[in-house]
Amino acid sequence: MKNILSVIFVLIAGAISTLDAKPAPGVTRTTETCGDPTLAVPFHRLYDASIAHHLYCTGVANTLAFDNTHVWTYQALAAFVFVTQEESTVPLHQMVNPTTADRIYTTNATEVTALEKTGYGVAALEPGYFIYPTQICGSVPFYRLSKVAIHDHFFTASETERIAAIDSQGYADEGIAGYVFAPEPTQC
Repeated sequence: MKNILSVIFVLIAGAISTLDAKPAPGVTRTTETCGDPTLAVPFHRLYDASIAHHLYCTGVANTLAFDNTHVWTYQALAAFVFVTQEESTVPLHQMVNPTTADRIYTTNATEVTALEKTGYGVAALEPGYFIYPTQICGSVPFYRLSKVAIHDHFFTASETERIAAIDSQGYADEGIAGYVFAPEPTQC
């Protein structure tokens, strides 16, 4: 009887903890091929105006505490990503050029190799981000743009931001880096 009560307690505790989990806004697990959206975490965009560069991370406080060589300012919640490999996701590699401080995020292993030949390296503290390679499971495009003159890459899940970056900020469209869960419509 004691073992049965223990099993019942574990099942009830598991059900309650599942109720507390918060998925990415508006996302539900629709098929067996989707990662668990309750495991997606915020992917934040930071900006250092002194070097005109963007940085994306899941842990803003840790990033700010670790990196005292830059003055990162919080810009926005860029998307929701996974930090563990979920069903149908692929790694989103963070490549950094130590000379220009440019950061490129890519899911393409061939591009990682090509970038390494031009001086980029895998970010030392890359925690491992994972996104979808195709648009499934309620995901949206994660657009990649670049401004070659200042060696900066800009990523957004917002079509409006993408267009504004091209039209008024001088960024060139580099296509879609992969597919992420969109941030809430009330992003800053």
